[in-house]
Amino acid sequence: MPWGVDGMVQPHHDPTDAELVQRVVHGCSTSLHALYDRHAGLLLALGVRMLRDPARAEDVLHDLFVDLWRDAGAFDPTRGSVRGWLAVRMRSRCLDRYRTRVRRERLLDQHDAPSPSAERDATDVLAGQQVHHAVRSLPDDQRRVVELLYFEGLSSREAADTLGCPVGTVKSRVRLGIAALRRHLAVEETS
Repeated sequence: MPWGVDGMVQPHHDPTDAELVQRVVHGCSTSLHALYDRHAGLLLALGVRMLRDPARAEDVLHDLFVDLWRDAGAFDPTRGSVRGWLAVRMRSRCLDRYRTRVRRERLLDQHDAPSPSAERDATDVLAGQQVHHAVRSLPDDQRRVVELLYFEGLSSREAADTLGCPVGTVKSRVRLGIAALRRHLAVEETS
């Protein structure tokens, strides 16, 4: 126990979660580690329950704490606890990751599914080539977003960070890109 200025032994003070977040805002990595130690178990369990994949849940948890290091100042203690704030952020990232995976699987299933014998026949290869050709024909901004979300598996937030643009911009670009892909592939099917 530390000694006080009056020569008396002072009780040890464990910082609150909110105090640790404030220290992270000022660049204290030890406080980030302390927050991780306190909350990683709960957050990982939440991620595994949502994603049904421990490796993906660990990736999301890692990304969450990388974001916490950068954005700790976004925490508002008047809106709730640090634990709740982290849980909401974890849930949001897991939902983004799940939706991205489902969209990518649907897109690939529609246009690039392997034959039941697990070998691609000429039709499957042609469909895959048509999809890749259609993606390459998109305007650069839409093509890059489609590639990041569907082929690299990034969430909308991760793509926005990568591209340096707002999440809303990513969502509108992917919506326009998918609409263009559908039109392009529909024209090719009728030709």
